[in-house]
Amino acid sequence: MNDSLSQQNVGFVSSQSGLLLSLSAIFITVYLLCNRGPFSKIPGPFVAKFTNLWEVYHARLGQRYMAVHKAHQRYGPIIRLAPNHISIADFAAIPILHGSGLQSLDKSPYYKAFISGEKASIFSTVDRKEHALKRRFYTGTFAPKTVKLYAPSVLHVLEKLSEKLDKQVIESKGQPVNLMIYLNYFALDALSTLAFGSSLGTLDRESDVLEGGSSEGIIKTIDEREHRGAVVGWSPFLQRWGHYMPDPFFWRGSHDSNELDRIARACIQERLSSGSENIDVLGHLIATQQKQHGDIDIDILVSEAITVLIAGTDATTNAMTAAVFLISTHPNVKEALRRELESALGKFGTPKIEGQISGLPYLNACVLEVLRYHSPTGMGLPRVSQGFEFRGHWFPAGTDVSVPTWTMQHDPIVFGPDPYIFRPERWIEDPSLIKFFMGFSSGARSCIGRNLAILELKMIVAVVFQKYDVEPQLQRLETVDKLMHKPTDESGWFTIKHRSV
Repeated sequence: MNDSLSQQNVGFVSSQSGLLLSLSAIFITVYLLCNRGPFSKIPGPFVAKFTNLWEVYHARLGQRYMAVHKAHQRYGPIIRLAPNHISIADFAAIPILHGSGLQSLDKSPYYKAFISGEKASIFSTVDRKEHALKRRFYTGTFAPKTVKLYAPSVLHVLEKLSEKLDKQVIESKGQPVNLMIYLNYFALDALSTLAFGSSLGTLDRESDVLEGGSSEGIIKTIDEREHRGAVVGWSPFLQRWGHYMPDPFFWRGSHDSNELDRIARACIQERLSSGSENIDVLGHLIATQQKQHGDIDIDILVSEAITVLIAGTDATTNAMTAAVFLISTHPNVKEALRRELESALGKFGTPKIEGQISGLPYLNACVLEVLRYHSPTGMGLPRVSQGFEFRGHWFPAGTDVSVPTWTMQHDPIVFGPDPYIFRPERWIEDPSLIKFFMGFSSGARSCIGRNLAILELKMIVAVVFQKYDVEPQLQRLETVDKLMHKPTDESGWFTIKHRSV
């Protein structure tokens, strides 16, 4: 009996000792992580010292940009978002992270989550030298003089949009209309015409469900694909194994990538078979590839075409919806804009050529303010440090670093005491603000399609506010942050009627 009790006591003491040793090991590990290493003095959310799940969690919720903004407000301009990711809310860091030429940094592995098919696109390529080669692939494709050649195709789709909105004015009988879905149809048809060589025809059908595609439509396909990438990009584990997880969010996004690949491949193969020499983005890409390589790699064309379609529809639709919402809810802005448009186009007139609206200063200020205030890309775009010192901190080679776009575009030091107010006049009062504009990123990795995006945005604003009176159903613009920072579906509903004479 005594021997049995003695053995039990020994076992109890041993288990207690083992537990104490385990707890001690955990405590020592936590202490070392918190107080050693190059980032031990950089503040941030406590859990971010040990895991990237803080970023994954907020990206999954669709509010990562605001979580980062609040973290900067609490902890300061330099904060830790993950064990190896530092966010720097300082304009002086932009030339370091987003320099040009040999000064540019590689993108972080985050972008590998957006590779479609077998080939990385200009967006998902992480190596700066490979990116430079891909950027030459686009030589002249989005230059201002080339974009002017695309304007007739965009105007043709815009006329179809106007016809559909005229129809909705009659059929809705004063009830709210999902204007955002029609803006999305416009963007899809305009960009598929330019990127795939033929329109997807969503405006004609008033539906984004494609033949042989998902019954839920291509808009949701793009949305789910981008949200999945925005989440799993922060976790190497999820990038590799996420599609095996029971949460349909992960495997649906993987399926959606395959569907986009199929749609793009079919359109491009049809274009190549036709021998067409249309003046569009796809035509430029085909010609450049033949000139540089002597043959055509359809996998590369598919990857780039998908990138153009997504960037040109998702981001542009978000900006167009935000523009209509913000201008319509600010009567003084709306009236000033209409006065300028009427002086250029006549009362109720709409643009027939690109040159009619390209030089209007207040329209340009409205576009800049929408892109600043809303920030279609609200997140910081992560880069990989080559080793640099900034504000007394050393960021060794291999560190992920980023500058939070939405936070910087609302910096009161730069944009004055009213950065959270939509006020286009700031761009006219102080033209030097343009050097702080981050609507299309900056440096060697800035958005190559900015000229086309601005053209479409100006055309939409001109047509909507020249022809219609629109009123949103929400009092304030509600948004969600996926890869792109986008208005919620509820923010896209407006009552719409023709303007009175």
